Amino acid sequence: MPVEGAIHLFVYGTLRESARMAEVIGGASDWRYVGQATLVGDLYDAGEYPALLIRNEGGQPVEGLLVELGDPAAAFAALDAYEDVGPGLYVRRHCRARLSDGSECTVWVYEYNRSVAGLRRLTDRSRPPNSWSYRPPKRFERRE
Repeated sequence: MPVEGAIHLFVYGTLRESARMAEVIGGASDWRYVGQATLVGDLYDAGEYPALLIRNEGGQPVEGLLVELGDPAAAFAALDAYEDVGPGLYVRRHCRARLSDGSECTVWVYEYNRSVAGLRRLTDRSRPPNSWSYRPPKRFERRE
C-alpha cells in the first residue's frame, strides 16, 4: 500500500521493468514499486515506447504500476531527462489512479506530448507490446 503523503509515479511502459527504472534513477533516489494501478486514458504504440493520453471521460483503463519515490526532486530530474520533458516528447502531470484495492490516489504520470495521428491505439491493456521490452535502454543525457 502507498504511504500517505509520499510522492507516487504511475508507470505504464518501459519503466515497468525494474532494471530500466534502476538504470534511469540510478543512485539519485530510493524508490519502490507499491503495486498495480490503473488510470483512464488512451494508450498508443509509438514503436519503442508507449504514448498515453489521459482522459477524464471516455478513455479505457490503462494498467500500470505505482512507484513510491524517496527523493522526488532527484528522481524527477533523472526521469524528466529520460522521458524527454522540456523538448516535448512527454509532459509530467498529475492525475488520479485507482489501486487494486479500489482506493484512489493522486499520482504523477508522463503523458505523450505529440500527435498520435497514425499511431495504433491499443485496446488490449493486459500486456505491453514486445517492442517495449528486451531492447537496449534508451540513451539519455541527464540535465543539470
